[in-house]
Amino acid sequence: MTVKPSSARFGLRTVLMLAAAGLLAIVLGGLLIPLASSTAHHTFDEVRTDETTAGSVLAAQVSDAVARAAQGTAEPRQPAQSLTSAVSAVVRATGMRVLVVDLHRRVLADSTNRTPLSVVLARPDAGLQQVLGDRTPLPSPVARNVANELVVTVPVLEAGRIVGAVQVARPMSAVRSRTNSRDLALVGLGLLALAVGIGLAAGLSIRLTRPVRRLSEVARRFGAGELEARASPDAIRELAQLGESFNTMADALVANVNAQQEFAANASHQLKTPLTGLRMRLEAIATDTDGAVDARSEARKALADVERLNTLTEDLLELAHATAPVYGGERVDLGALADHVVQRWEETANRRGKRLTIRTTGTASVHADPEDLEHLIDNLIDNAVRYSPDHAGIDVEVSGSTLTVTDDGPGIPTGEQTHIFERFYRGQRGRTAAPGTGLGLAVVAALAARWGGQTRLVPGVRTRFEVRFPAGDGASRLETNQTHS
Repeated sequence: MTVKPSSARFGLRTVLMLAAAGLLAIVLGGLLIPLASSTAHHTFDEVRTDETTAGSVLAAQVSDAVARAAQGTAEPRQPAQSLTSAVSAVVRATGMRVLVVDLHRRVLADSTNRTPLSVVLARPDAGLQQVLGDRTPLPSPVARNVANELVVTVPVLEAGRIVGAVQVARPMSAVRSRTNSRDLALVGLGLLALAVGIGLAAGLSIRLTRPVRRLSEVARRFGAGELEARASPDAIRELAQLGESFNTMADALVANVNAQQEFAANASHQLKTPLTGLRMRLEAIATDTDGAVDARSEARKALADVERLNTLTEDLLELAHATAPVYGGERVDLGALADHVVQRWEETANRRGKRLTIRTTGTASVHADPEDLEHLIDNLIDNAVRYSPDHAGIDVEVSGSTLTVTDDGPGIPTGEQTHIFERFYRGQRGRTAAPGTGLGLAVVAALAARWGGQTRLVPGVRTRFEVRFPAGDGASRLETNQTHS
């Protein structure tokens, strides 16, 4: 399967920045839109309050003049000087439009001069009608939006009774202008927050993508053949786990590659001799024209070479499996499994005149593959049966998570003990005592190491091999004492 190079236009950093900017824009929009609406309402209320305050102050100032005008029967041709001054002061200070009427709806002052003085308003607006028609002791100001103006009508009171009304107005454009200026301030604040957020997102994206780029570079180097390349640890937990997973994968792959290389090297070296012998015997039979070659004898020798090839191939495959990375495993009762294997070997040992026994004491469960443990015990017992003298005793003992196999053989010379677990090493006595490939003990050591165990040759008069496994967590202890002979 060929993996094509990625054609993505955007890198992880760009994606993170775009995602952060989009999310921040959504959050800011969700905050600023309601805030702008609230600001608009607040601005309207603020302008209305200003107008109400100006109108109330003006009403208090002109209350005497309005009361006198309301009491007169004749139409006043000129408003009182105090009323005129007060209205002019309000207009200069606020720029509002001001209208003052008495209780009879006669115009006492109009800052725009659109309505003549002393004219009775035939059709006053709803605000004036409501205020002048309100006979409550303390009538309230009335604010209305009339003809694109915010108009506030305030009652003029004298001695607790209504004597007239003051009406102030301001164009709605002034309200919108103030609202727009505040909206611009909010937009500027939002843009500033967005810029700061994008800056923080850029920094965070760099922090997040730098380890990913480093891991990508390590993966590229590893794929190019630099098998020692490994990911360095990272402070971010998820990225650290990703790096650990990559390193675990790399270790497993390197172990597989090394196992394949070792298998190829061992196979090519060990299979060469029997293959050469087999070829020579077959060639001798094929090229014999005068009957000088004993074809039957050569065929038997060729069959022996084939048998040796078959045994060697099986041992090499078992060794390759033993050195492969660990996958799976389960809780295995070491004592029960050893007892099962010993029962299987009893007939073979008896047929060869050997006495095979097993003793289990306080056994524990270990984490391993049951088939691997069976192969390990098989090889140890096979080694003892093969190389121990006639009528020898072979003792298998399991104590806790430790397995030992002891036989009555002459032991292993001191000079050979350090090489006994090497591949294809047989020693002086091993080469003369019985046929073999020299892989049995190497397979034992590899299978034990595969599941965290340690294998050693125990010094002593008898030949004693010990395999110690780490005890499983919460392993059940089985206090037994069994002997088969």
